[in-house]
Amino acid sequence: MAGIAEEVTMRKISEDEIRFDNTSYIDPTSRVFEWEGNIFRAFYPKSSQFYVNLLGSEKVKKLMDERTLVYTDIQDDLELEGFDLIVKHERIPYISYCFEWSDTMLKDAAVLTLNLCKEMCQQDILLQDASPYNVFFVPPNPVFIDLGSFVPAYKDYVWAAYQQFCNFFLFPLYLHAFENHELSQKLLQDCLEGVSNENLVRILRVRDKLRAPGYMSRVFVPQLMSRLFGSLNDRKKAFNVSKKLTEKLDMKGVRTRFFRKLSHTVEKIRVCSPDSHWSDYYDQTDEGVLNRKQRALDRIVEELRPGSVLDVGCNMGVFSIMAARSGAKVVAFDSDHDCVSRLYELSKEENLDILPLVLNILNPSPGIGWRGVQYRPAQERFKCDMVFGLALIHHLVFAGGQDFHRLIQSLKDFQRKWLVVEYVDKDDPMAQLLPRRPTVDYGWYTLEQFMENLSFHYSTIEIVERLSKTRALILATV
Repeated sequence: MAGIAEEVTMRKISEDEIRFDNTSYIDPTSRVFEWEGNIFRAFYPKSSQFYVNLLGSEKVKKLMDERTLVYTDIQDDLELEGFDLIVKHERIPYISYCFEWSDTMLKDAAVLTLNLCKEMCQQDILLQDASPYNVFFVPPNPVFIDLGSFVPAYKDYVWAAYQQFCNFFLFPLYLHAFENHELSQKLLQDCLEGVSNENLVRILRVRDKLRAPGYMSRVFVPQLMSRLFGSLNDRKKAFNVSKKLTEKLDMKGVRTRFFRKLSHTVEKIRVCSPDSHWSDYYDQTDEGVLNRKQRALDRIVEELRPGSVLDVGCNMGVFSIMAARSGAKVVAFDSDHDCVSRLYELSKEENLDILPLVLNILNPSPGIGWRGVQYRPAQERFKCDMVFGLALIHHLVFAGGQDFHRLIQSLKDFQRKWLVVEYVDKDDPMAQLLPRRPTVDYGWYTLEQFMENLSFHYSTIEIVERLSKTRALILATV
């Protein structure tokens, strides 16, 4: 009957039915869990009303419509003991972490984080943390996924998460700007600290410090002030002075100017990668071989219609782009930072469903954080229906020191059903460019031996196309 609210039938969820996410154990407002194949977040009673109001605000609805904030829907019909509010999040297909991103991806995630702060600070709402682990990519754009990070602004702080933003965004971007890509990514794997002031001061050269936008105000002066205040005997008195000062300020105005200046600093950081040895790889490849490979892959993808494809050693992403245009969700690995950065820019220009990552198939990202399970290993996060291993195996053997059995296992770890792999003979011109170990006898490196090794892992194997005298395209099915 009109005017009478419908009675909601409540469904109680048992803790035995769910799996709490290991990344949310530290969150004071909520816990994330998986149930019946979907992702949910449950809020504790003390904070639930704040998030009901937040999700009902026009500002947050706009952010979700713009795909800046993960789409979230309140579940009025669900109950979980110990919690007052349950929401359902959009499930992100592939979860990647900041140490797997290119510099351009990290910068976009930093800009997203600051834009959210600028949007919300007028409502006296800020992010309680500023971690890139709160950002996932829904290709080709970054999306903020941690709704529980939004909290009422602390009146005595401009932004309590500022130092964390520096350690996980600003300082790594400084390193990237001066071509310290590998160091930045290794330090970001420390999910507790990121890149500290001390790391940055030691690594950057003097001339880099003079050229880095905002270095003096963001690094040098804070470090100097830290030493000064650290020498004070009465720290409580120093804090009280700061508190009295903040009470007299227009904090909304202060925060608005603060985020505007910080955004300006981030925008000025140049993250253009150096030229890569392999970025012109396709220019060195025989055009006839390349064309035959493209046509053969087109046929395979058109016939099998994989929902997802992993392109291992993607280089500039020619085949990643082909698979994405066919409708597949694509994850693309390459250990070459420049190639990944360029592919990311291309995927943005064409709005393609490609997640390009800096990742070496022979050294995939391990589980890290609490007990090594807080953030999951790459093999768990990037399984795809089909894996491309194109122009790859000669690199894994001659440069990577693998045999056929080990490299097939490495590829199969990420594949659900199909492997499309290109056999490149040791006499191939491109294989001849790779250094070989003089003490190793590569007599076992033959097409026949490769096919035999594949037969141990797959039920059907076929040579789809002879690309040249030294190359063959093979389709293997589990």
